[in-house]
Amino acid sequence: MAGPSRLSVDLAGRSVVVALSGGADSALAAAMAVEHAMSARAVHVHHGFAGSDDLAAAARLIASQLDLPLTEVEVDPRGSSETAARQVRRAALLESLDTDEFLVTGHTADDQAETVLHRIIRGSGPEGVSGMRADDGRTLRPLLDMGRDDVRALAASRGLGFVDDPENEERRHLRNRIRHEHLPSLAEENPSIVRALGRLARHMPRPADALAFRASSEVARIPLPALAVAHPDVRAETIRRALTRIRPPYPPSTDEVDRVLDVVHNESRRAELDGGHLVIRDRTWLRIGPLPAVPGPIPLADLPVEWGGFAFGVGPTGSTAGMPLGADAGVRAAAPGDRIGMGSGTKPVVDALAEAGVPRELRRCWPVVVEADSVVWIPMIRKDPGFAAGRDGYLSVHARVEEAW
Repeated sequence: MAGPSRLSVDLAGRSVVVALSGGADSALAAAMAVEHAMSARAVHVHHGFAGSDDLAAAARLIASQLDLPLTEVEVDPRGSSETAARQVRRAALLESLDTDEFLVTGHTADDQAETVLHRIIRGSGPEGVSGMRADDGRTLRPLLDMGRDDVRALAASRGLGFVDDPENEERRHLRNRIRHEHLPSLAEENPSIVRALGRLARHMPRPADALAFRASSEVARIPLPALAVAHPDVRAETIRRALTRIRPPYPPSTDEVDRVLDVVHNESRRAELDGGHLVIRDRTWLRIGPLPAVPGPIPLADLPVEWGGFAFGVGPTGSTAGMPLGADAGVRAAAPGDRIGMGSGTKPVVDALAEAGVPRELRRCWPVVVEADSVVWIPMIRKDPGFAAGRDGYLSVHARVEEAW
């Protein structure tokens, strides 16, 4: 029977949420959580694939056998890509956690070996080859030191009602080819290949130095001046961590890091990465993420309001980020032909954005504030000095850029 000495991480004193797929690995992880954690519940993610209904039924049975509270979540897998399915599943699991809870998964030593080999084939850097951690601060992998066959045998000996996922047999997925073809072939040369790859993961140094960056759930912003002068190893590690943060759980390939670095060094104006992520730069930030949607026009009469990546609220009079506005003011995207006053003439809004260093891709979703159909303010960029001069009795509206940008 699996006891605490066989677990790769101590669950005692932790509140945990088990990723209960319905397979043998997650079934044993659930049993370990019930026995050793301070409190435990489970979440099952239903992908809508062939066999998903059977897996959901198995998850319900296992939860019932263990007297484990279970929540079921349905997700859109965004196509048949194994990477997309994993990203969607992990996002759904992490969203289910309360602030004091840890996610528990059933990853085994065989999963670790497959992960390391998968990342070597994809060209990952040191952080990728270092594999999964038993405790990465949010996810606990108590079975990471146990072989898949041992885990399956223990789950069966406990009478847990698991089933096999037919997706694990699909050879169109690289990870399944690694499991069923590449690792068995390597085992002919080294019967201990799983343990050898596990040792490689444990002994691979994990780069510790990286620059601080800002990140939301989808967008990472790295300070460009600091990134440009940092040591090459620090630059690469910062980019790896930023991409892993917004596209969990797997680090990017070295090819993706190189394409981001091309933008940093201004050798490319932009780069497109897997998952619809665009890499662009301005004078201050390297931005990685999907382009923001362009909202429709909204009034500024009832503050606070949000528009795209900006928030508008009441601010101090005279603030450089504020503007005195009347009740009919509104915010919208810049339109072709928009101009803003310069004191002695006007300037096209698109030129003002370009001069401020706003990347071309973001100009279409940068807000302009209008009053009486005239552009009076490009937030964070330029005000119409003639409009603001000598006005009394107007609300001072303050703008700030949200981390979504």
